[in-house]
Amino acid sequence: MLFNLLLDTKDEQSIIYCSSPSRVRYLATKFCKFIRENIKNDEVADLDIVEWIQKNISKEWGLISLLGRKIGIHDGALQKHITTSIIEYFNNRQLNYLFCTTTIIEGVNTSAKNIIYFDSKKGMNISIDHFDYSNIKGRAGRLMVHYIGNIYNFNPIPDNHKTIIDIPFFEQNPISDEVLIKLDVDEVKNTNTDQYISIDSLPPEERQVISNNNTLVHGQKSIIDVLRKDILEKNDLISWDGMPKKEQLYYTLNLAWEFLIKPGESVRPMTINALVTVTQIYAYGQNIFELVDSNFNYFKRLSDGEKKSQYDGMTDTEIHDEAIMQSFKILKHWFEYKVPKWLSVINSLQEFVCAEKGLRAGNYSYFSKLIETDFLNENMVILSEYGVPSSAIRKVEKMLPKNISQDEVIATIKENRLYESKIFIDYERKKLMNSI
Repeated sequence: MLFNLLLDTKDEQSIIYCSSPSRVRYLATKFCKFIRENIKNDEVADLDIVEWIQKNISKEWGLISLLGRKIGIHDGALQKHITTSIIEYFNNRQLNYLFCTTTIIEGVNTSAKNIIYFDSKKGMNISIDHFDYSNIKGRAGRLMVHYIGNIYNFNPIPDNHKTIIDIPFFEQNPISDEVLIKLDVDEVKNTNTDQYISIDSLPPEERQVISNNNTLVHGQKSIIDVLRKDILEKNDLISWDGMPKKEQLYYTLNLAWEFLIKPGESVRPMTINALVTVTQIYAYGQNIFELVDSNFNYFKRLSDGEKKSQYDGMTDTEIHDEAIMQSFKILKHWFEYKVPKWLSVINSLQEFVCAEKGLRAGNYSYFSKLIETDFLNENMVILSEYGVPSSAIRKVEKMLPKNISQDEVIATIKENRLYESKIFIDYERKKLMNSI
């Protein structure tokens, strides 16, 4: 029914709300196949991002086929420059269909003639409430373009119950350890609780370093205790700097895995062994290619193995697509945030313990910064924040003097019109020009 509706309104743009990134990709792929089977000689879009994908990700990525059939996808796993480009194509009417998650109502500037409320969930278990529904519905119709917008409901409209906004205060009960540890004694209403007594019992020096890290108080305390026990016997695993060996990386990340994962926090399908492996692959390959290949080979082994897996029955193309999307998720969740944060926390704790014992401390900051910034020099990161792909940033970096400031980077590119160089493909040139 959904696909027939989309074909019936193919001359109008449509946004299709889906519950999760996996649903976005599943429905978009099925619809692409439906178009091929039901429309002969349909118009195929020619978008400049396709060349970039072929050169920097894979010629086999299914997104190429989707874009060719004027189908876009939008979710939080994709790289920023890809999602912004897809929105630009959609706003310019180069795409007719946009399958999306709630990211579309979180600061994304787009709308369409038709909004299709297809799934009723956010993720697996959270129901769309009336507030969410109203935001989704509000994308129907574009000012000065459509006389009226349409909303197609494949689910009952959520009840208009009163929306409750939870605003946290220091008086909130219960208060987190991470907030409580920062309060002076005269700011604490009840100093006789087990929670406060436990935090107050920390030695002042420990309390200060733990407070500065803004994460699990007792998890950090446990790490300090382990480091004190291991500092002499396993000093080579603790006091490292530069690029860590696998054993050093495992020791450090295992501490984080054991003590810094918050109660109830989901890390599936990641494991500590897998995290160490993909971190090493990414750190030494310094691009997504090897990460994609590693994931593909792993998923392929699972599909061919005796044990049942989610990859059973998938074609190599489908497994390859899954490997690409999982690699993007790893980049987004683990490398842009989680791993650098963990390394920063444990770095400060090992510095504290080493100073306490009169030993030379390690320094994880170099490795942490490389992972977090996609191996770009600090003065070039601003271009990434502006939505320029790292492939273009690495090219332009070779054309600039070293150690210039971020402002000078932008000014030099603009004044010298560096984006006109033939080393850039059209997509990179456009993204670079738009950033300045």
